[in-house]
This record gives sequence, C-alpha cells and structure tokens, in this order.
Amino acid sequence: MPENGRKALLRKKIAASWPKSISDLDLAERSLRAQARLLAVYPPRAGMAVALYAGMPGEVGTRVIAESVRAEGGLVYYPRILPDGEMSFFLVEGEGALVRDRFGIPAPDGKPERRCKDEGFDLVVVPGLAFDASGNRLGRGAGYYDRFLARPVSKEVVGLAFSWQIVPEVPHDPWDVLMDGVVTEELVIRTSFSANSPRTCK
Repeated sequence: MPENGRKALLRKKIAASWPKSISDLDLAERSLRAQARLLAVYPPRAGMAVALYAGMPGEVGTRVIAESVRAEGGLVYYPRILPDGEMSFFLVEGEGALVRDRFGIPAPDGKPERRCKDEGFDLVVVPGLAFDASGNRLGRGAGYYDRFLARPVSKEVVGLAFSWQIVPEVPHDPWDVLMDGVVTEELVIRTSFSANSPRTCK
C-alpha cells in the first residue's frame, strides 16, 4: 500500500483510539504534565527564540511553555498560514494577541509590524496526530510543517503529544522531517543521540 494510504489509515486509527472515558479535567492535567516535561528537558533561558503552536482540541496545550519562556526573557513565536499557502512564524507577546484564522485556529494577526521569523530558532515545538520512537510524525496532511522544516530552521525540533499518540510506526515519505525528540505526559523520546538507536526516558 502506498504511504499516503497507510497514513490515511493511521489517521483513522488514531481518531478511533482516543480514550473515550477521559475527562476534560484529566486531559488538562495531562497537558500540564507534558508541558512540564518539555520545560525540564529544554529549559527556557534569556534571549532564546521558541516557535510554538496554539493548541487545538485534542492537542497538548502550550500556554505554560510560552509563559515560562517569556518569564526567562525569551521570545515566543506562533505560526500563521500566509496567502501563498506557506507557514511563517510571528512574534507574540501574549496569547491575547492571537486571533482565529480562516481555519479557525488561534494565530497571530499577521500585521506587517509584527516581527516575522523563519529561521534561527532555538526550539520548534510541533503538534501531530501520531509519533513513533524514531521521530517520525504524522500530521493532518496539509504539509505545512514539513515544508517549513525542510530547511535548517532550528537547533531542536520537538513533537508534543499525549501518550496514546505514540505508535509503533508512523509511515513516512522521503520528504517527511524527523523530530529530534518527542515529549508526552509520561515520557521523553530523544532521537538525536543516534540516528539508529532512539532512546526513551521516563
């Protein structure tokens, strides 16, 4: 089966495997734990530039990460899909500056006076539907992150997800970009120690 077909099947499987009994309170608590784990592995520091995403339903949130980065004197950027269909990141000094874009996703307003940044990040945090221990990521299929990450834009590219989004294998094409690590509420997967031997830490 072509990789596109395998990816489509995995997207359906992930949607069907969502824990039906999980409460909103439990989900919020897991989101906080995942963010705390990421901050422990990638501690904020003054002057660092971090690219985040504004969490949608079913995604780990990023507000705690953003607040921690800003508190340490770092800069936080969020993505916006531009009219040409490509994704760019804009400096956001507070979540109140985010507005719903044409897809209904919280995003920077894209005003010309906002500082745009497309490279030189210290950390890019990426959402996804599924990840595996080798750093492969399954997105929603539009390819925005794969196109953005196709060039060396960051020192570290890390997936952020819930534990049930880690699967044995994510189908991948040659153009798919590997994560340097994946963080969930239960574990941290570092794939950048060795291309052939992923390491998982509790």
